[in-house]
Amino acid sequence: MAHLVLDDRRSGASAPGAITPRLTPRERDVLNQLARGLSNAEVAARLAVSVKTVESHRTGLYRKLGVHNASELIVAALRHRLTSL
Repeated sequence: MAHLVLDDRRSGASAPGAITPRLTPRERDVLNQLARGLSNAEVAARLAVSVKTVESHRTGLYRKLGVHNASELIVAALRHRLTSL
């Protein structure tokens, strides 16, 4: 996964003018926690929401970023500079 992000950064994959998905503040909160490797339950506890709420935000993030799993989510978030590790 790391090599995909590094390759994209070297090639300028997220160049100025690229469309960045619009995320809600809570989606950004969830994304940042997921990027740090937390589980849905851990994110829920930190944000004082239910696990179901985290799962809903995660599903929304998948849709907005056009991905299908957690690895793709993190790579896409890094490509769009929506989070940093």
